[in-house]
Amino acid sequence: MFMVRHGYPGGWRLLDLVRRLGIVKKPICIPVPGGFLDVPLHRECQTDWDESYVLQYEKAFVDALVSAAASLPGSIALVDCGADIGTLSVLLAGRVPRLSRIIAFEPNEEAFPFLESNLRRLSLPAVARAAAVSDFRGRARLDSTDLDRSDSAKFIVADPAGAVTVERVDGLGIGGTSVILKVDVEGAEIDVLRGALETLRAAPAFVVGFEAHREVATRTGIDPIECVRLLESVRPIRVAAAEEPGAHIDSRRPFFEQVGALKVYNLVCSST
Repeated sequence: MFMVRHGYPGGWRLLDLVRRLGIVKKPICIPVPGGFLDVPLHRECQTDWDESYVLQYEKAFVDALVSAAASLPGSIALVDCGADIGTLSVLLAGRVPRLSRIIAFEPNEEAFPFLESNLRRLSLPAVARAAAVSDFRGRARLDSTDLDRSDSAKFIVADPAGAVTVERVDGLGIGGTSVILKVDVEGAEIDVLRGALETLRAAPAFVVGFEAHREVATRTGIDPIECVRLLESVRPIRVAAAEEPGAHIDSRRPFFEQVGALKVYNLVCSST
């Protein structure tokens, strides 16, 4: 990967060779600030990960969350919805000093064991829950579209006979602490927020970070700005697009009319 990133001839060929030999069909342990991260290289969505990639993972988003967290009062609970293997949780644990506990949700059975092992290494209380998050408690199944069949693009569909457990953030009983709520659930972000309103109202202060994806918004018909409006109904907030921090986000206008041409943005909403 070093060769690929720096344009050395033969990098991709060498990477293809080690893949075909099966050398990367195993987890590796990557050092990160404050700990380590187990990464399953055999998963299609993580086959190219190395230390450099992990340290730069969602950098604009992570930096924006860390900056917003600095203004939160007292101890902070992180609720990570759509945690995958826990990369963002682990990175925030190393950079947010007053983080007191982590609750991370991931319904994908292939990613979940790595989420568990990565949270287990942390020096603060951290729990991995094999469940999806929405505005109801029940069952669902994981689905995807022809545009992207990878694990990281799967979303839940309510299904009483489904294999996936679904929970609500409000069912966690978090109270008396500031909250960071990270939501990356492939189009169901507004459902997660509806199921977290009691928690956000009870928190002394909160930071909510969620993904705004053009293709996902087209599929669901839900403009990411609807999530902003819902959070504004809880209390006044500051809104920033992590990848375009100079943009002024107006909740009265469609989101993608207010930013550049990137396909994916991360919005960070901080209570004031």
